[in-house]
Amino acid sequence: MQDEPLDFDDPIERRKWPARLVASAKGHARKVGRPFELTTEFIETVYGRKKGRFDVTGHQFNQRRFPDSLVNHPFAPSIDRRSSSGGYTKDNERLVCVAVTGPLQSSSALGIVATRKRLCHPVRMLARQRE
Repeated sequence: MQDEPLDFDDPIERRKWPARLVASAKGHARKVGRPFELTTEFIETVYGRKKGRFDVTGHQFNQRRFPDSLVNHPFAPSIDRRSSSGGYTKDNERLVCVAVTGPLQSSSALGIVATRKRLCHPVRMLARQRE
């Protein structure tokens, strides 16, 4: 049996994940020499503006664990740069789920379509389980 998804609106979890995203992105920006201006508060604002949904597919973020998959938490949020040649700036970021970042980085339209199809199916199944 899989764990229940963690609620990103939970105050304790809400304080943890944006800070982890920002720290990870900041480290990557430093490593590749890209500008960095994102803050935890900004990520929380983006999350609220999008009503907790990721930009590419529009599904709700969650921390449901899939231990047998390539990515353990495919629906968890991840910072994605709209333009990979740009920095981690407020006008060049969006929140997507972890499972989408791989195909986006490969710039493969087929990969993005295939990922969206794989993501939509489990999300529909989760919704049915809750009904």
